[in-house]
Amino acid sequence: MDKNKGFIATSLIYSFFLVFIAIMVALLNNFIANKTIQERFNDDVKHVLNNERYVVTLRGTNTNIQDGVTLSNLINDSSFENGTTYWNKYNLSTAGKANCGSNKNCFQSSSAGYIYQNIHVDSGSKYYYAIKYYNTTGARQNVYIDTTSSGTIFIDESYKSSWTIASNIYESNKNSDVKMIIGNGTGLAHITEVMLINLTASFGSGNEPTKEWLDNNLEWFNGTISYLRLDKIHSGAGINVKFSPYKKNASYEISCTPSVTSKMESSNYTADNAPSGEERTYADFSISSITENITCKVDWK
Repeated sequence: MDKNKGFIATSLIYSFFLVFIAIMVALLNNFIANKTIQERFNDDVKHVLNNERYVVTLRGTNTNIQDGVTLSNLINDSSFENGTTYWNKYNLSTAGKANCGSNKNCFQSSSAGYIYQNIHVDSGSKYYYAIKYYNTTGARQNVYIDTTSSGTIFIDESYKSSWTIASNIYESNKNSDVKMIIGNGTGLAHITEVMLINLTASFGSGNEPTKEWLDNNLEWFNGTISYLRLDKIHSGAGINVKFSPYKKNASYEISCTPSVTSKMESSNYTADNAPSGEERTYADFSISSITENITCKVDWK
């Protein structure tokens, strides 16, 4: 009996030992697995923080943006809010405002006539011009500056049933008043949101952006805006940009796409070369923890 009891005791101890070993192996495997997962997660986070880059685009009206550029659309009433009041007509008996849906007004071309505006161009300057159009009837219309040999936007037989952006670059070799012409073709097309910008005046000679860059980064606007594009922003980083609104514009509206939490902090400063005691408002605009591309419009009133 004593021998049997000893054998049983030894067997129990051995069994407990095996169970202990099994538990330790399981815990070790679990630890290794968790550590591997954690390391991979940390590596992914490090990769995002070190390699992901985002772009923030700011557009302001009635303001200057520090380190930004001033862009002016040289076309009057470029969205045809007043029909063709600000446009000259050639060989067109009627050419008024058409309601083109999507809350847009537009010019509706229908013959070989055209509309145009007179603009002044500077020698050695590059100009970006663009339109938005749709065309469902096989129309062939043209948009160009001065002559077709200087480059033309063709609205042709490739039908576009939704609003489409078309653009081109015009390089001037003279100081002169020339025409920007829309039409001079055949068939029915709808055109709106005309834009013409002197790139050399805004960015400097040799620093003008390409047509492709402008197509992807610049939206249509009326009048004059201040524009800034910040790129290569690390994931999780923030930005702080100074706005200097024009005199008497003290209130503002901010809209960002996608929607983000932003902050605007205003104070006063004395403008350079301003009369003694004259103060103007400036504001620091900030967004924290950026994790995607963002576009913000800040309109001062």
